[in-house]
Amino acid sequence: MKKVGTAKNTYKNKGLYTKHRRKLNSYYTASTFPHSEWRETRSLLCSGNKTVPGPKSQLTTLLHNSSFKSTTNQARNKHKRSEAALAARKSNGKAKRASRRRLYRQLRKCHDRQATYHDTYTVAQDCPSENQTRSERYLAPTQNGKTETDTTKVPFRDIKLATLNLDGGLNHLSGRQKVIHLMTQNKIDILALQETRINTDSMENHEGYTFYFSTSISYEDRIEAEKTRQEQYNLETKTITPLELYNLDAEKHGVAIVYSQKMRQCKYNIRQINGRLLVATFNTCPVKTNIVAVYAPHAGRSVKDKDIFYRDIQTAVSTLPKHEINIVLGDFNARLLERLPHEQDIIGMHIFREDASSIDQLSEKQKDNRSRFITFCQENGFVICNTWYQKSLSKLVTYRNVAAPNFQGPYTTDRYAQLDYVLINQRWKNCIQNVETNDQHAVSTDHKLLVAEARVKLAKRKKADVCSHPKFRQPSELQIQEFNKLVTEKVHTQNFPLSQDPFAEWANILISAALTCFTTIPPQQRKPYISDTAWELLCTKQRQNEQGLLHEARETESKLRKQIRKDKRQYIQAQLEEMDEHGYRWSGIKRLKKKFVPLHTKFRDSKGHYVSEAMFPEKAAEYSPRFAWGGRPHRRFISVRERG
Repeated sequence: MKKVGTAKNTYKNKGLYTKHRRKLNSYYTASTFPHSEWRETRSLLCSGNKTVPGPKSQLTTLLHNSSFKSTTNQARNKHKRSEAALAARKSNGKAKRASRRRLYRQLRKCHDRQATYHDTYTVAQDCPSENQTRSERYLAPTQNGKTETDTTKVPFRDIKLATLNLDGGLNHLSGRQKVIHLMTQNKIDILALQETRINTDSMENHEGYTFYFSTSISYEDRIEAEKTRQEQYNLETKTITPLELYNLDAEKHGVAIVYSQKMRQCKYNIRQINGRLLVATFNTCPVKTNIVAVYAPHAGRSVKDKDIFYRDIQTAVSTLPKHEINIVLGDFNARLLERLPHEQDIIGMHIFREDASSIDQLSEKQKDNRSRFITFCQENGFVICNTWYQKSLSKLVTYRNVAAPNFQGPYTTDRYAQLDYVLINQRWKNCIQNVETNDQHAVSTDHKLLVAEARVKLAKRKKADVCSHPKFRQPSELQIQEFNKLVTEKVHTQNFPLSQDPFAEWANILISAALTCFTTIPPQQRKPYISDTAWELLCTKQRQNEQGLLHEARETESKLRKQIRKDKRQYIQAQLEEMDEHGYRWSGIKRLKKKFVPLHTKFRDSKGHYVSEAMFPEKAAEYSPRFAWGGRPHRRFISVRERG
């Protein structure tokens, strides 16, 4: 049996020490591994998978006079293993060490790439770290250095946006399934939710839809509330009522963004600001699209709460680029009822109102909400899209009070209202094609679903006719001789005027000679190994399909496949022969037969939270020295794709 060799014990290969790594990790509890102590002690530790005699006496002074268990039992078990088991054990260890080194190289590569933009890191997109302050969440997406995950641009065409106030509709078992069914039934791509009452800044995936929740409850508040509940649970006489325990970390508001599989590939950044505000950026074409989900305080809230909300939303909107598509969705708790002369540029003619409705019918607090809402739209150049499309009252109303059991009407301003709105910046107002409400869903709420259809269609640019140079197939020796002969004749017989460019004349001679002697490659051909015979068979098959000769087309297709396989084999053989001439044949074979290995980019930290791209270098710096280099890898910090 072939003996499996042990890996070389180097500084980068610290995963070899399987005997004492648990003891070492228990003593080294710092965030980074003490490299100086490791260099001093590694010569005394085991070499490969073999234990140095007497490790206890040699490590006593180095590891704070700690005592290790005797290796007698381990040696006894080792002698009981067969040679095949020992060989399998060594090979498995070698494979594990190789996988750890591979993971370390991936982490290092990612860290080096993001270290280039160290000053432009954005905030974490998912659960924030314990040391992160809430003020850091107001940072805008980077303009110069891109720190988010590379995304694919999606055309902003036939996209449906919607907003819905759930009234706590996600706190039961089937809440998320109802939202998914609602989006599937109405073919909604992006949905803004209000009053989710989820007290975590988290991300969830359900049936192809991605949920991002935003809350005002911090991580420290949840930890403190959990400790208080545990203390109350151990007490015989409770000092805090269950309602007070619930309110310690209960989210009374909460907003969320839900997007479909279509928009997942172009998700650029998510900013979870607080329980009333969330900003999502999508890498759409022709420009990025920023979706702001909001939930404004109602008229009964204090002036301080309203000031804080409009200050936060102004801070968030001011960071959005003006040339991009900026859309604000949500419940603003503002009744319009009337279109004043100075508001005609942002409010359309179609408002939910009665013939005799006016602003004077509103209370002072409702007037304050309306004034704040209109001022926000005017200062930031937003247009209220709900009011620009002529709809029936049933399609304009978005809210019913307790006096109305359903949305069946009659529609009066004392029973129904228009509180939810879709806003868009003035520059892109024409991309909204339609806005209307819909109550055909299973979510139990007193708000209607407000749906907006968006589409961007720009004028087509006239492209200048670019003369592309023809491509030729690999010429034979006879064709090369004819080409040289024809070029020589043209050079001797043609007169070159002094006024013309000699280089342009020389290029024209070469191109004309090549068109005469060589075989051109059709511009539709993409694969370089397709020969003239295969291309002629392909054209013949197309003609037979157009003429309805299906039987002959199937026979031609069989010949075409055989010819393409033959051409590809010859093409690869020619590449290998060329590699052999240059002396790197084996490296070329490895390159051709190399297996594709994807780069995993979705990880969890030691607490089970998702690690965003912005926080990845920090988490990798904590993980690599402790687990990937010298200790047991943490089971939670693994790729989600590897978990299956």
